[in-house]
Amino acid sequence: MSRPSGYFVLSPGMRYPRLAPTLLLCAFWAAPCLGAGQGQLPAEEPAAGARAEAPASRRNWLGRVPGIYPVYDFGGRWVLLERAAGSARRLRKGSEVVVIGSSGADRFYAAASTRTWVAACQGHKPAPTGGFLLSSGSAGSFKKVGTPIVAILLRKGAAYDTSRAGFHVLANEVVEATYGRYDTIVRGEALSDIRSGDFAVDPADHEGLRAAQLSDTERVQTKFDYGTRIKHAAFKGAFLLVEGSQVSKAYRRCLHLFDDDRPVGRCSEMPHALMAETRTLRFVSYDPGTGRPFILAYSEKEPLWGHERWGFQMTEQGPRVFLMDALDPNCREGF
Repeated sequence: MSRPSGYFVLSPGMRYPRLAPTLLLCAFWAAPCLGAGQGQLPAEEPAAGARAEAPASRRNWLGRVPGIYPVYDFGGRWVLLERAAGSARRLRKGSEVVVIGSSGADRFYAAASTRTWVAACQGHKPAPTGGFLLSSGSAGSFKKVGTPIVAILLRKGAAYDTSRAGFHVLANEVVEATYGRYDTIVRGEALSDIRSGDFAVDPADHEGLRAAQLSDTERVQTKFDYGTRIKHAAFKGAFLLVEGSQVSKAYRRCLHLFDDDRPVGRCSEMPHALMAETRTLRFVSYDPGTGRPFILAYSEKEPLWGHERWGFQMTEQGPRVFLMDALDPNCREGF
């Protein structure tokens, strides 16, 4: 039986040019998600030895890939946030999306446009953010998905199949032995990234800069917030680690991918601007059937500042963040 036009299957049998090391979901997104000819997400990284200046006001979201949206549960109504403005907006009433959550994925559609005043602030005051109320042809879809995390815009007329997809709740496996295995590696990476400019240090922080130049790992303080084993077709001993490193006055939180004791690429920074502690997050693995999972994280209970949504692509070159979003009901930027 021939497949109708626009039919896509999330399975290892699919073949798309340069798609294997990237998000297989790109096959049915309405928006491009590949870097120019590189088969990966746009990295938007600063040049080596330099660090991009921080924006004047802290943003509580990071739009890496057009066509990907955070989804939040507001009192039983699922709201997809559309933070893009003007001509950059792609969603319309009736647009179809696939929502991936804590326990599954299913098809939904934008039932009605809406606005919320708890997602962003401007001038220390709540600012409206557009979005769409999501609905489905089946009430069971909401239960199947669980807690909504991310929505992906579908091409018009596209179908999908997640029969081979796997969802796994990832428990925190950090123990004392985790430090013994990875602490020295993490400290060395922190100093190396300061020297390259990937770990931002105030130019006036001479102690931090000196520690990096001398490769003095004793001056690096680390805290392992979260760690878990994951299954990945490219690695025999894939291990995910979220840690915080402090060198003098400089601090960063980063998500690392290891293959046994070997770091896989650079870590993916998890900024704390408007973000709560890692312990408030729940991590899940979504494998579309390729053996190369995506790691999603969400806040389960009401955090101090606002709920969060994260998404990471586990590439063979290291982790890449494609979604970072947080609500801001109390206008934290004013503090």
